Amino acid sequence: MRVKHIALLCSAVALPQLAMADPSADPQGLGTVHALLTYCTQVDPGDTPTFQAEWKRIAGGASDQQLGQLEQTAAYRQAFDLAIQALNQGSKQAWARACAGDASAWSRKDGSSGQGDGDS
Repeated sequence: MRVKHIALLCSAVALPQLAMADPSADPQGLGTVHALLTYCTQVDPGDTPTFQAEWKRIAGGASDQQLGQLEQTAAYRQAFDLAIQALNQGSKQAWARACAGDASAWSRKDGSSGQGDGDS
């Protein structure tokens, strides 16, 4: 069980490397990352726009048609489904905190609103 969690965390760390990637270059990596961002929208719905913006950034401006084709590949589907299964086995509260932290960091990096960031 821990191995799956570690693999998912490593995938999350790989987000910057996948940014602006050719969507067909790494369907497994993109499937895993998209699963993580999709899961984050479920456990932290208040930050959904941030997660969607991050997915668009990672997808590198790929068209909806290109992303649709990517999502139909076996490698993408398998990685996406396995990641969702592993995420569902973890603590939703812990993932919600992690997702909220990522959303906050991405919002600051992009210069968008710092909802509740505070100055302390």
